[in-house]
Amino acid sequence: MGVLRCAPTLNGVTGNCGKAGWVAASCTSCGKVEEFYDPEIEKRQHAVAKAKGWLVQDHTMALYGQCADCAKKG
Repeated sequence: MGVLRCAPTLNGVTGNCGKAGWVAASCTSCGKVEEFYDPEIEKRQHAVAKAKGWLVQDHTMALYGQCADCAKKG
């Protein structure tokens, strides 16, 4: 399983809702949402869960911070 449901963002839910491995990064300054897929993150999440004895049925991952534009503004 391990399917990304709907990652919470400042503006609602992500456009790739339901696609495994997608990460939503939300800017806490301007509200911009950027989504990306990284197979290594997906593999590591499952490896860590397995090492801890968990059987993953579902997961989400969301990052919060400043986008590149807002970070440049200071």
